Amino acid sequence: MFVKVGMELFYAEGPAIITEIQQARPVSIFLDLKLHDIPNTVEKAAWQLGKLGVAMTTVHAAGGKDMMIAAKRGLLAGAKAAGHPAPKMLAITQLTSTDQTMLTNQLSIEIPISQAVQHLAAIAQASNADGVVASALETPLIRSVTRP
Repeated sequence: MFVKVGMELFYAEGPAIITEIQQARPVSIFLDLKLHDIPNTVEKAAWQLGKLGVAMTTVHAAGGKDMMIAAKRGLLAGAKAAGHPAPKMLAITQLTSTDQTMLTNQLSIEIPISQAVQHLAAIAQASNADGVVASALETPLIRSVTRP
């Protein structure tokens, strides 16, 4: 069984919430923090998350290939240092609150949102992400640019 811990709970309770949940019941933790920063910072943050023994965590694919590679490296190193299994890293292609108007007018990205999702999914795969988080409606688009 998986338990999702999001930003609000993690930031309110701190890393101790992960241990508390795991001690209360043997579950796998999906830590959904959507990391996005410079590669070095994300790698160090991901190392800390890997040490916690989480099963999965998330990064923003928009952080780019170098950031995602650094995140994966940090996750694996942190988990290994603490004797935990390797966690999975999922890449967020677009937030559900992002629509075409926002993409174009606020972010100055002039391509269709579907094309942006495909592009970010391909980068995530090239960065050794274990999967992507996207709308189920985007599954055919993502499959068209990623290998099974």
